Amino acid sequence: MGPTTRQKTVRQAHKDALDQGLVTAKDAEAIWWLYCLAKEQQLSNATVAAMIGFDTSNIGRIYTLTYNGGKVGKVVERIKELQKDQALEDERKSYGEVGFIQTKLSKAIFETCDAARLSQTIALVYGDPQTGKTEALKRYASLNKTRTVYLEVCEAMSPSGFLRALATGCGAITAGSNWQIWQSLIGSINPNTLIIVDEVHQPFSTGKFNTGSKIIEHLRGLFNAVGCGVVLCGTNTLRDELFRGRLAAVFEQTRKRGVIKVQCPNAMPLPDVWKFVQAYGLSRPKPKTPEYELINRIRKGNGISELTKYLKAGKRMATKQGVQYDWNHFQVAHDIHQKYANEGWWL
Repeated sequence: MGPTTRQKTVRQAHKDALDQGLVTAKDAEAIWWLYCLAKEQQLSNATVAAMIGFDTSNIGRIYTLTYNGGKVGKVVERIKELQKDQALEDERKSYGEVGFIQTKLSKAIFETCDAARLSQTIALVYGDPQTGKTEALKRYASLNKTRTVYLEVCEAMSPSGFLRALATGCGAITAGSNWQIWQSLIGSINPNTLIIVDEVHQPFSTGKFNTGSKIIEHLRGLFNAVGCGVVLCGTNTLRDELFRGRLAAVFEQTRKRGVIKVQCPNAMPLPDVWKFVQAYGLSRPKPKTPEYELINRIRKGNGISELTKYLKAGKRMATKQGVQYDWNHFQVAHDIHQKYANEGWWL
């Protein structure tokens, strides 16, 4: 079901309240977190009211910062308690997992997002898959919810579908003609907004070049109209199409505006890999040992996603056994996942 108050209304109310100095940015951030939680988990106003201990009739006014004349101190106190409960719930759900791990790449991506927003430009991030690009972008967006819109381009997405998905993320209307949606979209964001579009290589990888070019042109048009920061992310296919592909001439204006470019490494550097290993409670293996060679092979061949799966599976195994997690658990978890991957397993 979700909130009855539209996202566009909440965004505008927050902007007005902040401009008038009625609330602090910190309090507005807390209220926005509550609204996003309700939206993501489809929580009704009655459910949210019960969670924070307020009347259902007040929830809409809390979202728009008009409750009790803008005095939301008590509300924010309840939200902080709820955030602690939510963090505990998330920890239970992530059994055997660790939180976000800062790496050289994620740091570079965070700095790139900040720079794109500050300088109001288009940034390009590209590199091989499974190196941590998407995780870093999602983390950045989650830490900057009120000013950032994150969107993934899926394989089957059409240009109009992309426009509607972007409109949804920005709190604009999604019904009507493309022109009406476009006009609403322009009115829903401002120069301080950062739009992050991930997996932009998808249309090019599937041969839908016309789709890819229209999506990028939509974003360039939005950038021209509003002056907001834009981050485009994809694999090296995106880089190749923008700079050397058959539609390179079409993307010339986008390239000229994309003054910030980040080429990601082909594989996560070993120092960053060890951060993941140590975060799961394993000691850093010595060079040339079987553990070291296995880790090196995984990071080059499968990427950080596969490595993390093995780390999680090994830790869960050790936890269930009630013993200290060690490299033997990791090896067993890896072997279980790889058991049927090679020919001859049936012999």
